[in-house]
Amino acid sequence: MLFHYPILEWDGYFKRAIHLYGHVHNTRTDYFEQYLGTAALNVGVDMIDFKPISLDEAVAIVDERALFP
Repeated sequence: MLFHYPILEWDGYFKRAIHLYGHVHNTRTDYFEQYLGTAALNVGVDMIDFKPISLDEAVAIVDERALFP
C-alpha cells in the first residue's frame, strides 16, 4: 500500500502487506514505528538520502526489521 500519509491499518494489514508512506518527514519516527509496526516504512525523501529506492529495497528493509522488532 503506497499512501502519502501514514495510516494505522491498510488493506492486507493482517497479512503483513507493506505500507509505504511519507508526509511526516523525519519527525517522531519512533512514534510512527511504534504504532504502525514493522511492515510500514517511511519513504519520504529525507528518510532515504533524497534518492529513490526500489520496491525490492523497501521490501528488504521491512523484512530485516521484521526479523529484529
